[in-house]
Amino acid sequence: MPAFVLPIQKVTKPSCLKGQENGKLAPGILKKCDVGSALMAEPAARAMRAMVAAMRAALNLDYTHVGAYRTYKGQEDLFRSRYTTTPLPGRPTKKWNGETWYQKPGTAMAAVPGTSNHGWGLAIDLAEKVNGKAVSISPRSVKWLIKHAAQYGFCAEAQSEPWHWRYFTGDKIPAAVLAFEGATVAPVAPVTPVAPSAKTHTIVKGDTWWKLATKYLGAGKRYPELQALNPNVSTLVPGRKVRVG
Repeated sequence: MPAFVLPIQKVTKPSCLKGQENGKLAPGILKKCDVGSALMAEPAARAMRAMVAAMRAALNLDYTHVGAYRTYKGQEDLFRSRYTTTPLPGRPTKKWNGETWYQKPGTAMAAVPGTSNHGWGLAIDLAEKVNGKAVSISPRSVKWLIKHAAQYGFCAEAQSEPWHWRYFTGDKIPAAVLAFEGATVAPVAPVTPVAPSAKTHTIVKGDTWWKLATKYLGAGKRYPELQALNPNVSTLVPGRKVRVG
């Protein structure tokens, strides 16, 4: 893969993680994020749903993951598989349990158990899905992420891992995520004129462009077609009618 300069930001944890223990999060905190079976902390999951929908639409690619929320036991198993207490001169080291651990050759780095952003439900290792199988993320996807990920609250964590992205904006849900969800609050839903012959849908709480495209067009990634039918609708406010055909 070509060399990239990945954007890295300081992580602010969302308030839902207050009082939680890394790798031992309460089940109610974790939500699906529309990337395979991946689970993330709720604000991160919301942001990932929006970002991966935009990626699918822009690049015509599908995505899955090779790592998302990681339990403490999962972190420990991974760390032990990549590091050893047997001295390996010249290899990167980390301290854990009062010992020096040496990274094994040919392995990617791993966080010390109990410190991983995977354990906070904030990180995901993205992969592309081709013919039903996970393959390494492509330069096209990485270029898109470098340009757009921050708009959805995501950044990289290490220059050596272009597949690893973490949510960094805490409780401040990015505008791009709110736009995707149609979550901007408006006191009154303005009336949008609709042609008599047009097929319409009345917005209810929880509706998103992606959900509507899935229901009416058969594929969530076709949501830009619905937005094109509704050029004056920037927010999906409950009670508003939108064209769906």
